[in-house]
Amino acid sequence: MDMDAFVAASKPTWDRLEDLVRRHRRLTGAEVDELVELYQRATTHLSVVRSGSTDALLAGRLSSLVARARSAVTGAHTPAWREVVRFFTVSFPVTAYRARRWWLGAAVASLVVAYVVGVWVARNPGVQAAVGTPEDIRQLVEHDFADYYSEHPAASFAGEVWINNAWVSMQVIVSAVLLGIPIPWILWQNAANVGLLGGLMHAHGKADVFWGLILPHGLLELTAVFLAAGVGMRLGWTVIDPGPRRRGEALAEQGRAVMSVALGLVAVLFVSGLIEAGVTPSGLPTWARVSIGVLAEALFLTYVIVFGRRALRDGETGDIEQAPDLAPTA
Repeated sequence: MDMDAFVAASKPTWDRLEDLVRRHRRLTGAEVDELVELYQRATTHLSVVRSGSTDALLAGRLSSLVARARSAVTGAHTPAWREVVRFFTVSFPVTAYRARRWWLGAAVASLVVAYVVGVWVARNPGVQAAVGTPEDIRQLVEHDFADYYSEHPAASFAGEVWINNAWVSMQVIVSAVLLGIPIPWILWQNAANVGLLGGLMHAHGKADVFWGLILPHGLLELTAVFLAAGVGMRLGWTVIDPGPRRRGEALAEQGRAVMSVALGLVAVLFVSGLIEAGVTPSGLPTWARVSIGVLAEALFLTYVIVFGRRALRDGETGDIEQAPDLAPTA
């Protein structure tokens, strides 16, 4: 089947159904009958598109149209709890999965920067001297770094960590409004700070303390930052290359994806904060604390891959069901 010809022939039907769905509360009797007929026709079209096309965007938009038409026909209202379940099983994971190349790139670039800075600091006493006095550095590596995780009660510390991590990620998310331009600089600063601290700890024989306290919560925490950065930079790239869609449509969809990730990361960073407050400073052996961090990271990545890939295969884009066509303008 010539899919382009099929889409061109079916588009008037979809456009008419879209119009009826938007006005479903004010339809005449004849228009209600037409709505039901077009809904049934669009359902058949969706099956054809899913079986004969690899265009996930087309399948997703048609799926959304059919879902809204079904709601208009049946008058059903989706309970709030179902919306929450859909968000965490479809919208958030598929949005993260679709942006996987972007946040993987952010992760690789940040880790390279952190490694280079860490090696440079660890191998150059002159650089260490420029960072602080010997007494200041000794206080940092022998006391301050470890004491940071245990100087406050776990409950209040978890709240502080959650707010701090959410703030860092929100900075990245907000930078998406500026087309993602500041994001590489934010990632550079974060990676350089981690590398600096790691270099100082390694240079003074505290590598085991550094990794034992960073890895339990840091894996999931940094993944959240990289994910936020990835979708933010993807939004910026959409301005340059919107693909087959109109630029306004592409920006609207990607902007909503950024907000979807922002909401999902609230839960991710909450888990990271609990680990940082309850596991990192605990009396568990280092291998046990690190294993908990690795397990949390593995579970999150598995969640994104399994649910995200399945939703993408079903034609989902992560966009809201009743999405406007264009980004809002003043």
